Amino acid sequence: MSEAPDPRSIRETPEHAGRGLTRMVARGVGAVAAALALGVALGIGFAIGVRAIDADLTASLIWRESPPAQRENAQPTVPPAASASAAPPDCPPHLHVGGREIIMPAIARDSGALRADMLGLQSGEYVLTFDDGPTWITEEILDTLDRHCAPATFFMIGKRAEERPLTAKRVLRDGHSLGNHTYSHVNLTTLDQAAAAEEIRRGAQAIQSATAAAHAPALMRAPAFRMNEAAEAAARSLATVLIGPDISPQDWRGDAPEATLVRLKAALAAKDRGVILLHDNQPNTREMLRQMLTLFAATGRKIVALRERPAHGSKEESGGDDAS
Repeated sequence: MSEAPDPRSIRETPEHAGRGLTRMVARGVGAVAAALALGVALGIGFAIGVRAIDADLTASLIWRESPPAQRENAQPTVPPAASASAAPPDCPPHLHVGGREIIMPAIARDSGALRADMLGLQSGEYVLTFDDGPTWITEEILDTLDRHCAPATFFMIGKRAEERPLTAKRVLRDGHSLGNHTYSHVNLTTLDQAAAAEEIRRGAQAIQSATAAAHAPALMRAPAFRMNEAAEAAARSLATVLIGPDISPQDWRGDAPEATLVRLKAALAAKDRGVILLHDNQPNTREMLRQMLTLFAATGRKIVALRERPAHGSKEESGGDDAS
């Protein structure tokens, strides 16, 4: 039986060399392909990780704007992109409740107070106002107003405007008006004149800063409408114009939206024009507002925009300066 030749003694032929080279090239190509696949996988994973971290940081920054009590009941959200434009949306005719615009009359500035009878409101016209924001609820309120082309005046608490500057800015960018509800929502009747003036001044300053408005709001509503001689003197010293409501469905009670709407309907039946007060820190107000604006559209009522001064290029109308 013959022995198998020692492979080391076999002389490599050109054919053998060609096969070896082919195998080496194949192995090299395979290694390169594997390396490229691994690199692509690592790159995708890195990009996903970076985007996830960025999303978490963004959510965290928005989340920090919420007061502690609200963080427990709300999910952090980024303000809608629609807020970037102040142009009025195209509202369906059956939802449109926006009416004309009225400039705060000079008599209000002179007297330091603004009443509905100074505005020259016509039958079926109302000024819509909100107190106590901005809060996480304000975003949904703004969405609803946008859908119905309804303007409003937001009497902000200065401290809350500082805590939620993105929402505060959206109020102004969406075309709504600003009002001052003091800095910390303190009872002004418990302060002397100097302290009351500082509370009012600081509130107006915080709102202007948070919204990047050209002017600090002159319109003001005292917390719970509590004013005394010292507080009134403080407001006059700052050229503040006080405005109260004519109609309040008392949404601050936290009742079901339907119950609040019943009270509103009764008030509307008694007054065919005036200033309506709602609150953008009450969860049930979100649904009640939708029902209210639907009612307005069905009954032909209008929401009038109240402005402190004419907007550039606007066709806003002046209220009745000769009214008393």
